[in-house]
Amino acid sequence: MTPLAIFLWKKHHCLHKVFRSLELNKEFKKTKVYIFVDYANSLSEEYTENCILKNKLNKYIHYKNIKVIFRTKKYGLRKNIINGISHLFKFYKQVIILEDDLIVSKDFLTYMNQSLNFYRNNKSVLSISAFNHKDYENFISENYKYDNFFSKRASSWGWGTWKDRWEMNKKKISYLEIKKNKKKIIKFLGQDVYFSLLNINLKNYDLWAANWCFVGLKKNMYTSYPVKSKISNIGFDGTGQGGFSNKFINSFNFKLKKNFNLSNHIDPSLFKFEIESEKFISRFSQNILLQHLKYFMPLNYKKFIKKIFKNILIK
Repeated sequence: MTPLAIFLWKKHHCLHKVFRSLELNKEFKKTKVYIFVDYANSLSEEYTENCILKNKLNKYIHYKNIKVIFRTKKYGLRKNIINGISHLFKFYKQVIILEDDLIVSKDFLTYMNQSLNFYRNNKSVLSISAFNHKDYENFISENYKYDNFFSKRASSWGWGTWKDRWEMNKKKISYLEIKKNKKKIIKFLGQDVYFSLLNINLKNYDLWAANWCFVGLKKNMYTSYPVKSKISNIGFDGTGQGGFSNKFINSFNFKLKKNFNLSNHIDPSLFKFEIESEKFISRFSQNILLQHLKYFMPLNYKKFIKKIFKNILIK
């Protein structure tokens, strides 16, 4: 069974929802789970929220299959995730990754294990994503016969990869390289990834996933996506790095499968009449004017806006 890494920070209001969904997976008790909890200084504004998170986590610490790693100094989102994944790859050849605001379907672990095993030796596949948009029928034909499809865009919303692929990851990408590949980035990865690359590598934002997407693009590798999403992202409530949106929340109203029909046809162009790749990519992006506004808006001002709405939107 593939080990599962879960990264936690502040979002204590999501914790029980995430674990309740995992417990409904029949493989959960057989899966080795590593939980990485970042550190909050007692003088920081995040300290109280992190204490609440740790108290709620006590319910799960005693599970035999769960190991909790409490950071003893502040890592930040990017370092916590990258170091945590890299640490696990010292012991395992493939890993599944979740963050603290992702609810999973009952067949999440089944799908991820089957996919990781199926594509393990296919060097054209960078990663396995468990997320898809709720309106998938608007860009995937009803005649499409497989349970997954491919995109050059990677996703960090419930995903997995292999040690040899993860070793390609880059912590820093130059502005020259981003500018040189701007058209390809926007076409194959999305406008939001382009701005995120600038924020990470020019403004040193505490993000990481866009660099992973860029690796796949440069290496001409693909990420496998499920036709029916195994992930519901409830994290766009202003409490994290994201903004405010309900469009990535999924309901899992589908019949569960024990065996998935996975495609050996990696190149999306083979299915250009069955899968509209540009429509799929566009679902991730916000309005282009809003993207520019967010990019040029000072980070402190963004945090101020999120703080105003946080208590209103957390249920």
